[in-house]
Amino acid sequence: MNHNSRISKFVFLLFLIFSLSPINVLHATNIDSLQKVLKGQIGIDKANTLNYLSECLLAKNPKLSLEYARQAYNITEGIDYENEITAISNLVESFLRVDKYDSSDMFVEKGLILSRGKQDTLRMMHFLTDIGWTYYYHGDYNKSHESFNEAMVLFNSFIEKHPKHPGIHVLNYAKLLNNKATIFTRQGYYDSAIVYFKESLEYRQKHNAGAKYLAPTYINIGSVCYKNENYDLALKYFKDALILSIEIKDSVKIASCYNNLGLVYKELNDTICALGNYKNSLKIKTEIKDIRGQILVLNSIGTLYLSLNELNKAKQNLTKAIELNRNGKYQSALAISLHNLANYYLKIKQPSKAINNALKGLEIMKQIGKRGALEGVYKLLSEAYEMQDNYHTSLQYYKLFKSIHDSIFNANSRENYNKLQLQLETTQKEKKIELLKKEQEKQKLKHQILKNKQTAILIIALIIIVLAVVITFGLYNRRQKDRQIHKQKELVHKKEKKLAEVELERIKLKEEELQQSILYKSKQLSTHALHMVQKNTMLLEIQDELKNLAKKSDTDDKSQYKRIYQQIKLSLRADNDWDVFKLYFEDINKNFYTNLKKVNPNLTTYELRLCALIKMNMNSMEMASVLNIAHNSIKSARYRLKKKLKLDIDANLEEFIRKID
Repeated sequence: MNHNSRISKFVFLLFLIFSLSPINVLHATNIDSLQKVLKGQIGIDKANTLNYLSECLLAKNPKLSLEYARQAYNITEGIDYENEITAISNLVESFLRVDKYDSSDMFVEKGLILSRGKQDTLRMMHFLTDIGWTYYYHGDYNKSHESFNEAMVLFNSFIEKHPKHPGIHVLNYAKLLNNKATIFTRQGYYDSAIVYFKESLEYRQKHNAGAKYLAPTYINIGSVCYKNENYDLALKYFKDALILSIEIKDSVKIASCYNNLGLVYKELNDTICALGNYKNSLKIKTEIKDIRGQILVLNSIGTLYLSLNELNKAKQNLTKAIELNRNGKYQSALAISLHNLANYYLKIKQPSKAINNALKGLEIMKQIGKRGALEGVYKLLSEAYEMQDNYHTSLQYYKLFKSIHDSIFNANSRENYNKLQLQLETTQKEKKIELLKKEQEKQKLKHQILKNKQTAILIIALIIIVLAVVITFGLYNRRQKDRQIHKQKELVHKKEKKLAEVELERIKLKEEELQQSILYKSKQLSTHALHMVQKNTMLLEIQDELKNLAKKSDTDDKSQYKRIYQQIKLSLRADNDWDVFKLYFEDINKNFYTNLKKVNPNLTTYELRLCALIKMNMNSMEMASVLNIAHNSIKSARYRLKKKLKLDIDANLEEFIRKID
């Protein structure tokens, strides 16, 4: 980015700081103002505004945000790196919001390529993480690991060189560790997942992350232990997570911890503790109106009561779960409820109702692709039809059950075999690579020794030759070199002198351009201020004239005069002229308002305007006209302003304000 574009970007940011109101109600107005500003912009300035608008509109209007990001990208592609990479980030987020994942993935790859070319480590980490999740959702876990690993290497290198860089937080490394652990969990490598989750936990504890960040890590570790059937360890981590969740008063996490504890206690055959934790979870989920959570917990409670043979309680909870899910929004949970209810009817010897509920659940499972749950439903249907003495249908469902059961067993066996095979192949490859490295190092060492000998002989021969040449032509060469050095110094001196003259001329021209620009802007500001004075003066004169005319006019015409009078009054109070004045004024006096507010941050808009007019050397009459107040009010306003600026009564207010840059 060149110097001029940096200045324009700085001016643009100043405009944003002073134009954006802290009150949320004005957000839409600011967007409208920026859209108006956009119409008169071109090039990098326009791209700045487009990127800012894209970020502002991302949550409320992602389609418009996407359009602005496209325009910014088209303007800056291959021209301005900062704006181009920002536009790419906005495009990625916008495409995700409008469910265009392929387009988002495409720009993630563009962003990574561009940031690699610029060696922009922070953005490389960002895009590598995005690409890692892209591979994850596509099922390519190996490439996902590679992307996350590269991001972690970059992070460690960057944080080591820039430990206090504002663009990165040390705890981001814990997130990268969690990403790795999540992939291992998905792959079924629970031991590896726990290693990375624990490393993430230790890293957060080391950097005093706080309960808000430690609680979900405990939940993650507990969940992996539960899947790995290490229930005692799962119990420990879920209890630790519950303590932290209660400490930060996070109802969602508290309910989740109670539910997880219920699952673990059930596996440990402690039904009393399981039921107590389920009920605690259900109570909280009811209070926070988490319908899906309530349905899942009711299913768990119903299943627990079925295992305890407390059938009436089981039916009550399962029926309530189905009632909460009557619109069928949560299909997976509904299928589980129907399956459990079918089990209930099977236990009370009502096979027809068991079959009816099981078939409904079976249809949903097939629709949503819940293949893993089909095994239990087929087994239940086989038993229900057998209870009706319908052995033919019972046998059909038993065959389906046996087929899925065997395929799952074989799949698990194959998966375990593949894991072992992969580990064996990896180990063998690592050993081969290690042996190859050692062999290569030996060959390199031999080659280096031989090369060193040859080099030594060659150097000795060259030294002898050089010495002979130096002795023979030493004086001649020295004289020649002295002459050349002298000539080179003269040439360098001339070039430096010429360059200095050119640079001086360029600086002079630059200063003249800046002076002309400031003079032009000052004229614009003065012209606008004069326009405000003339306009207000003229409007006040028209008001006075209208008053006189109204007194002399008929009753019917007085309302018309009054209406015109009010319109003029509204025009005098309008802030449109002040908005334009503010833009011109801040363009010349960039830090004036900021430095003024350092003296007293509680200055009102009216007082800030008065300060600006004093800065412009306006007299009291002109200021009264511009501010649309009585001439006598200026004196009072100046007195109050002195007090706010902590000036003595005898202090020169004009001199004080003019000294503020």
